[in-house]
Amino acid sequence: MSCEEPSRKIHVEFGEVEAGAAAVKWIEIINQSCMEQTYEARRDAITNPLDHVFELCSYSWTLSPGQVYKCRIYYRPFIPLSVNVDYFTIMDSVGERTEIRVRGMCIGPIISTSTTRLIMICTSKNYEVKKRIKLVNDSKATAIFMFDVDLTQKSFKIDAKQGYITPRSRKYITITFAPQEAGIYTCHLPCLILNHRPIIIEVYGYYSSILHKANIQNRFNYPTRLKNGFEGYTSDTIVAAQDLPAISLSKNYIDFGQANLVTEDTTQKISETLCLTNHTRSDVLIKWDQGNSFPICSDGWIPQYEIPHIVKMPSCLPSFPIYTTFLIKKFGHLPLMYHFVPPTSSHFVVKPMMGIIHENYQIIVVGMLPGTDNERVYVERWAIRFNGNTKSECFIDFRGFAECANVSFNDQNLVKFAPTFPNCRELQQFYMRNITRHTIKYEFVNVAPELRIQSENNKICPNDTVIHEWIFCPTTIGDYEFDVKCILTVLKDEIPIGPSVCVTLHVIESCKSGCLMVTNLQCYGPYPDVSKAFLWKLMKINIFNTLLQDLQAETSQTLYVNFPAMVLHENPVVIKLLLRNVTAVIVSWNIKRMKLCSCGPIAKIQGVSLQHAKYDCSHRKVCSVQPKTGNLKPGEENWMTLELHYILLGKTESKWDLDLGNNRHIFLLMTIEGLSRSDNKLHLLNGTHFKFQHIYLGDKSPIYQVCWVHNGTNYSIPFSVNPRMMREINQEYCYEVFSCASPHAIVNPQSSVPILLKFQPRQFGIFKGKLCLILGDKEEELILEGESSLPHKSAVIGEYVPSGCNFEDDDIPIYFNTDCIDVLHIPTHSHVVKMIMMHNNLIQDVLAYEWKRNEISGVIDVDVHPQKGVIKPMSVKSFRVTINTKKYPCVIDVNISCEFINTSQRRAYQRSVYKLEDLSRELKGQFTITEKGISVPKPSMEVLEKPQTFYKTITIRCSIYSEEDKFLKISLMDELINAPSKGIYIEKNNRQMLKFKKKDVSRSLFIIEGLLW
Repeated sequence: MSCEEPSRKIHVEFGEVEAGAAAVKWIEIINQSCMEQTYEARRDAITNPLDHVFELCSYSWTLSPGQVYKCRIYYRPFIPLSVNVDYFTIMDSVGERTEIRVRGMCIGPIISTSTTRLIMICTSKNYEVKKRIKLVNDSKATAIFMFDVDLTQKSFKIDAKQGYITPRSRKYITITFAPQEAGIYTCHLPCLILNHRPIIIEVYGYYSSILHKANIQNRFNYPTRLKNGFEGYTSDTIVAAQDLPAISLSKNYIDFGQANLVTEDTTQKISETLCLTNHTRSDVLIKWDQGNSFPICSDGWIPQYEIPHIVKMPSCLPSFPIYTTFLIKKFGHLPLMYHFVPPTSSHFVVKPMMGIIHENYQIIVVGMLPGTDNERVYVERWAIRFNGNTKSECFIDFRGFAECANVSFNDQNLVKFAPTFPNCRELQQFYMRNITRHTIKYEFVNVAPELRIQSENNKICPNDTVIHEWIFCPTTIGDYEFDVKCILTVLKDEIPIGPSVCVTLHVIESCKSGCLMVTNLQCYGPYPDVSKAFLWKLMKINIFNTLLQDLQAETSQTLYVNFPAMVLHENPVVIKLLLRNVTAVIVSWNIKRMKLCSCGPIAKIQGVSLQHAKYDCSHRKVCSVQPKTGNLKPGEENWMTLELHYILLGKTESKWDLDLGNNRHIFLLMTIEGLSRSDNKLHLLNGTHFKFQHIYLGDKSPIYQVCWVHNGTNYSIPFSVNPRMMREINQEYCYEVFSCASPHAIVNPQSSVPILLKFQPRQFGIFKGKLCLILGDKEEELILEGESSLPHKSAVIGEYVPSGCNFEDDDIPIYFNTDCIDVLHIPTHSHVVKMIMMHNNLIQDVLAYEWKRNEISGVIDVDVHPQKGVIKPMSVKSFRVTINTKKYPCVIDVNISCEFINTSQRRAYQRSVYKLEDLSRELKGQFTITEKGISVPKPSMEVLEKPQTFYKTITIRCSIYSEEDKFLKISLMDELINAPSKGIYIEKNNRQMLKFKKKDVSRSLFIIEGLLW
């Protein structure tokens, strides 16, 4: 156990252990700290002292650093067929805790007999009859048994009065009926079994010179049959009103005390009064047999014996008797007489109260008769005298505890659920502990329809703890508060006994509305400059997710999205958004188009006379969304597909109403601009207002920030920045506040180029200015805004974009292991190597690929190796990405496009072209003349569709800093973290190795600085 680690839990399972036996297990306690520790173990105070069957070998010890202590745990159960659970806590010197839960099951003998009623008939020809019964031990424990019979009894004899039955075996007992005179005989033969209820065998005998078979069976009608078990065996000692025996005695033993030796001259008589009660409706003949006496000289010697000093009773309910057994062992061949002497007032009974042990042992039955008081302890000390000698007297304590069913719940019987949503499943766990010695059956009643209980009724073992999982499923929004009753019933031998007890739990819950989130985005097609990171920021997905999460009922918000301008074309731009239900509620949505144009419906005729109105508006075709409606279960995902059709010149707006329920609406206003083939203009992707990140006032070489210029045409178009307006801005502030490192460049078709802008303040405040940009055939005004800051803030590479590809869509033929590579804190004029993997998602087709080299002058150069090749179906290929930084420090996103073509489809297309040419050549000059005229045969096949190239783009997000003011932009901690991950190991104690982790970086500052100096 370490002083640095949090509290831990250990479970020790002993399994099945025989009653009276001892089992040992151990746990290892290790001092992993750097100082000496003292450990103290404590038992849970709730555990009943009568059930302290688990013990630790020591409850306090001290360990040096690295020392190991094996703590032994002993298990000595005494109640068979019961489960024992206990809890210990080990605490060290600094207060760290280890909780230990120990559990074991006590097993005992399980004995059954072949019969409990024997009828034996003798005649003058057959004056002795023998019958055999079978005792079967169907358990893993050895059974110790004995028959409680008088050895001087002449009519019925047993061949084996006591013995052992090994596990999973049987023993045969022979009973002999040898009567001395004619008559009907009956006898109860109690078989006492240690740690088992007694088995009572009724034996009936009939002896007559002539056998009368007709009415002999009716003669064996003993007034009442004794119950098997402790109640039947002690019925002559404990008389219950509801279970009267045939005859009861006022005393179950008679003590005549002591008397002087009787001589011929003197006569001394001691008398005792005994009351016999006949509970039947028939006359009963009473006949006393001759008894036996113990030798007179026995008070001078006592054989060696063994008895328990404490006998613990099993669990019991008030007013319900309980029984157990224990053993008196005798050693040697001499007999031993015992006699129990009870206190004046007692709640315990013992049977046999006295007797003589001729063999090796005597099984004693103890019963406890509790009162009506709940949670009452019964402790009595009885004396045992041997051979009638008061000097050879020892004591035995009987201990018992009567209690009703009871359990405890955590949080004072309060079950409080976290806020949830309509039709949501909110799970709540809570503990229920059985704080009694009973096995309890519990059942939860009066359960609200919104509450689902997985274990509505079950049983819980003594002192055990059960973790309940309740699920709350509300259907309407609001607060819920109600009570659930738990009915407790005590089980004895799996049978409910005693009155039930009710415990009330208070349940509190609240219900709220649900939430959707966009967790991923995918897009591939014929446009090389479109990546996930590009679209994620362009479509403002993070803002969209914030609206989805924070939108309140009865409110609405509008999100504006401007898609990049492109030349008119037929193929749509397909963008898929992965929607995920991030709440524990079924979320529904509905999205519909809102009409912005003035186009009306056109009447169309169907059939002969039916006509209907239908919209045939081109504005409706510019943007489409599928599906229009959806329902997502908790944690479920679904794709929402946007198709953008660049079929109209100019800017076209498409407005959609996303209904999230509870009158919550998000209006999506999307702008799509179509360009003609003759257009010669560029567009600013970031808009006409550019805001710099905060720049530290004392930064001598601030990083450049990027404003992107996009070319959506099919021609290369130049752009330039008017230097005059830049000078005017700086003259206004009397020094160079704004500067541009790329005042002019040429933008290739279907690509974007960055404008490198620098903001370098020399005083506090907000700085603004206007730049004039010449973007092809048009001029655009760009507003610059920056703010200086005193505390230095590291440059942020960009907003959150999910980089992983956690989906596999059959519609996507190719995907990478990551869609975004983040390179943080890399200096200028350096390089870094990354690795990416490509997966061909096609089952049969081979794809050819070629990486497009991307170089931004003066900033960054990205090279991918291998640059071109093919990838087989359902295979993975690795690539090395080398990123070289140049002279300009900046924060920039670089798109690296890979061009693909399906070579399998291309070969099939080429084969179809060749076949069509051959077939056309064969049919050339052929014709057919029919009644309808001359027909020329046509080829029976067509050319397959020519496969088109498509692109998949990844984004590299870089934060490049300059060497000047290096320590202002990056700390030593960041440099060490971003260095190649090589494991550094430190030797400890000559045998343990510690890995150099992130938290240990601070320790190395002094060492590294010393080495540098």
